[in-house]
Amino acid sequence: MANMADAIRYGCITRRNRMENTSNYGLKRWDGGDRILHTEFNDNWDKIDTAIKDSEDKAAAALAATTALEQKMGLQHIQTVNGTTGDCSIFTYSIDWDQWTEVLFFLAPKLSGSNLTYQLSFENRAMTSDGSVYFSGTLGGDSSFVVYPSSSKNTSLKGQFFGGNTFSNPRTYQKLGDRLVLSPNGSGTTVNAGTTLTINGRK
Repeated sequence: MANMADAIRYGCITRRNRMENTSNYGLKRWDGGDRILHTEFNDNWDKIDTAIKDSEDKAAAALAATTALEQKMGLQHIQTVNGTTGDCSIFTYSIDWDQWTEVLFFLAPKLSGSNLTYQLSFENRAMTSDGSVYFSGTLGGDSSFVVYPSSSKNTSLKGQFFGGNTFSNPRTYQKLGDRLVLSPNGSGTTVNAGTTLTINGRK
């Protein structure tokens, strides 16, 4: 009887036997007659901390995967180039054509003179002759166009101006060179500072 009385007094039998755990994380649940042991209390907090950290890690991994997919499928910035000034403007770019299905060019010229129209060409400095590919016709103001390398530098140049004409050339992207040249049509026209070329791509 003494042992039973001690057991009831210290809550070691029926009170411990009827303690329940939560269904998801196995946390200890106490009723009004249970003693709360600090080890059980700490165990609960350890489980909560682990569960929260695991959820955070999974959320971070999901976000990283979503961002990677968006970058792979969406429009990405490749480069912004300031053009040279003077009687023409040269934009030297660096594009890995194998990485992109589409490459978009956004040109914002700053011209002064009586004739503010211009033409565009790709220029390959490594070619001793016929290094330029003129493709635009006469343009004025800001202009935008897209080309379609289809993830291969060995495909031929093909593109389209937004809201305008299409263009093509048998020269491959690998042989286009690394420069876009803006050539004003007016003999007294000057290209001024602030002329920029923004290049974006889609993978």
